Amino acid sequence: MPSLLILTVGTGTAGRHSNIAAGLRRTIELTAPRLFWLVPSTSEDSILVAELVRDGLSSFARASANDLYFTLPDPDDLEACRQVLRSVIQQARVQLRPEESLLLNPTSGTKQMTVAASLAALDEGLGDITFTVGARADGVVITGTERLTRFDPASFFRDRDLAQARAAVELGAFAAAERILAPHRSVLTRAYATVACLKHWLRQDYGPAAASAARFDDNLRQHLVQLDRLSQENRPELVIIADLLAWSEHHQRLGDSDTALTLAYKTLELASRWRLFELTHLLPPYPLDAVDHWDISPDLKRRFSQLGRGGTVFFGLSPSMLALKEMGDPFGHAFTTDPRYSVATQARNELTHAIAPAASSQSQRLLALTRNLIDDHFVLPTPFVRPSL
Repeated sequence: MPSLLILTVGTGTAGRHSNIAAGLRRTIELTAPRLFWLVPSTSEDSILVAELVRDGLSSFARASANDLYFTLPDPDDLEACRQVLRSVIQQARVQLRPEESLLLNPTSGTKQMTVAASLAALDEGLGDITFTVGARADGVVITGTERLTRFDPASFFRDRDLAQARAAVELGAFAAAERILAPHRSVLTRAYATVACLKHWLRQDYGPAAASAARFDDNLRQHLVQLDRLSQENRPELVIIADLLAWSEHHQRLGDSDTALTLAYKTLELASRWRLFELTHLLPPYPLDAVDHWDISPDLKRRFSQLGRGGTVFFGLSPSMLALKEMGDPFGHAFTTDPRYSVATQARNELTHAIAPAASSQSQRLLALTRNLIDDHFVLPTPFVRPSL
């Protein structure tokens, strides 16, 4: 497969059996690149070696219209070399064709140049680093014995990205973790499936979450399949409520007050809807003719009728709790008669429309009230433990 090549150029170590320019030309011959670039230092000796290397080779590529080479002003400054070589890699990549690979060979030059080139390649996600090796004499490769070895940094990239994905998961950034691991999905199959599962699970997108869980935990898959079935039927049963409340508490621990507040509110709303179902055997949208037979006041029936559209009505947390209270339900009664719930849920409504984040104290207050109210009136199943990387 054709390739592009970047070569660092040192001044070499004199020896009876070695010639640095000949060795670099042999490296080019072994690689057979379509194009190659040379990266010497700005010293006269290094430039002279580069001249000998490129002489007569049609595949040599200029650094620019004005410069033959990318040069390193200080070959002993590792960080300066690293930045220059990152720029070289970026510019060389522009010349890549679909079937080609970009190779970097940092064998020649100071130790700082070699290390800097390797770091630059890893910084830029370069897939191939080659080194010129061979029989040695006087500490250098004997001219004519050169051969290439390759370093595949794939394992380095996998380890680095897995560590970054774990950090993202710890912060609740599951979508970011999934994107980080996407290039490694064929190798890190369990880790990738785990973060994909968590991403969908948090969004209550239970079907895709179950499909991802099937690749690493069948018990979790079955749990998510159950949640998916209930969500498809619009049935907020206790297992759904427990799941949402657990996610709310998870995000409160992470310091994500906005998500914690939203999920705590949604947990209360679904709990009220579930209690209404237990009393009326109906799920929203509610037929207005059925609501007319509920054991609630005429004023509340009129209010629901005014909210209705097309013969049905869909209402949120407060109307649901009012209906439950008037039906004599203790859950709705506890919510509507305790002013703390009105204050805590109103904070969520205000923040939904405000240009401001939720405070930790606000989400913590609503979450604690939600947990206490639900525990007083429901027996929730134990939520499924979220998998970790």
